[in-house]
Amino acid sequence: MTEIPPSIGELSELEYLSMYFMSVTDLPAELAKLKKLKELYIHRLEFFKIPPVIGELSELEKLTIRQNQVNDLNEIPEELFKLKKLKELCLEGVEDHHKAEIIPSSIGNLSELEILDISGNEIKELPNELFQLKKLKHLDLHRNQIEVIPPSIKEPTELEYLDLSRNKIKTLPDELYQLKNLKELYLSSNVIEKISPSIANLTELEKLNLYDNYIKELPDSINDLKKLEKPVRYQNKWEIEEENRRYEEEQRIADERNSRNLTMGIAMYIIFHVVILILIVICIFCLCKHCCRKEPKEPRELREPRI
Repeated sequence: MTEIPPSIGELSELEYLSMYFMSVTDLPAELAKLKKLKELYIHRLEFFKIPPVIGELSELEKLTIRQNQVNDLNEIPEELFKLKKLKELCLEGVEDHHKAEIIPSSIGNLSELEILDISGNEIKELPNELFQLKKLKHLDLHRNQIEVIPPSIKEPTELEYLDLSRNKIKTLPDELYQLKNLKELYLSSNVIEKISPSIANLTELEKLNLYDNYIKELPDSINDLKKLEKPVRYQNKWEIEEENRRYEEEQRIADERNSRNLTMGIAMYIIFHVVILILIVICIFCLCKHCCRKEPKEPRELREPRI
């Protein structure tokens, strides 16, 4: 399918709409007539930009625009922030295409938002308005270009899930440790050097991933987190590099050994068949020689005449 027909606007009672893997580049204006639409999922379409008509869906509660080939998306369009009833918003980026670089301050208009996923983009800064979303429980910002976590991170006190992995974060603000309801915290693949003893304040924390940073050791206070799954992954970049180096060396040795074994196997195979061929040739030669040396039969004696 290459386009959504305008007749879609006639589905006045529609509450759920999902569009997957189509060559659609835009949405018709008639989509705005779907006044009862609550959930809209758009996955892997070929938009040139996020259609503004989405902002007219006033009853929308869940919006997912994931891995679409949007060619003009440096900033999240303002139309999305007119959706006052929105509870879930996913704007996951796709590789090799333009990605969002800025989260507008208008994000603060989505006062009912509980789940926000803007992963896989090129966000560099986080506006304070993002953390004024008092009902926010799930925030996924992994695979971006974030360097600094603002002190306002402490504001969404209902936050339970925070993923900031695969960014460029070097330090964690003390305010992060004031998120009393936080249950899952993912900070892998950054450039973090130290974890504060204040992490013990995150008494509800259950999952913590610090893998692939520059952390040499964890504070003893982390043992006070009774609900936390242990051991905590915090293998640093030097250890990972050393482990990768050892693995590559072991793999190289194994490859060389396999190559030698393969070469030897091929050589033995060839030698075996050559020997067999030589033996066959010798056998044929001997047989021919034996046949040539065989004495000729004497001629049959002439019959004596009968008396």
